[in-house]
Amino acid sequence: MKDINDHYDKYIFDKMSDENEWPEIENTKLIGEFIKIANKQFSNNNIEGYLSSTLIFHQIIEELLINLLKLSNLYIQAEIWPTKLNLKIKEKLMFGEIIREHDRSIKFDKKTELIDECRKFNEIRIKFVHNLLKFKNETEVKTKAKSIQEKFRLIIDLYFEGREHIEYLLFDLQKRIDWDLMK
Repeated sequence: MKDINDHYDKYIFDKMSDENEWPEIENTKLIGEFIKIANKQFSNNNIEGYLSSTLIFHQIIEELLINLLKLSNLYIQAEIWPTKLNLKIKEKLMFGEIIREHDRSIKFDKKTELIDECRKFNEIRIKFVHNLLKFKNETEVKTKAKSIQEKFRLIIDLYFEGREHIEYLLFDLQKRIDWDLMK
């Protein structure tokens, strides 16, 4: 029977020798469709549209944050190799838990801004959903929903800046070590 460490090394070598193996967003086409749906729902200018777009924005942000964690974990594991470190991400983490996982991970460009904006997004979203019946009129609902949409757009931009920096770190590490020779 093979030692578990053999699998770990192979995992790192395979990932680091081919950037096409680095963690990507799964279902990008579907996510793009959901963004279109969310924007269409939002533009309907009704409470149902604001609620559904908020739910979609929230799910997409979670997916982006988990992707950055996976990419960060790969960098950490490859950087400290041959030391082995299990950095599995738990299933079904709540939004706040995902953010806390980022607090314990590597620094990257715009990370502080990204995490701050995600925390603000989450606070606004929670207040929006839990205080829905306390709004005085639909205009107040729209104003709060608009701030959620604006945070979503900002978070998307920050995600791509952060991902670009982590990929730069991985490319740099790829240049320093010939991972193909390790296979």
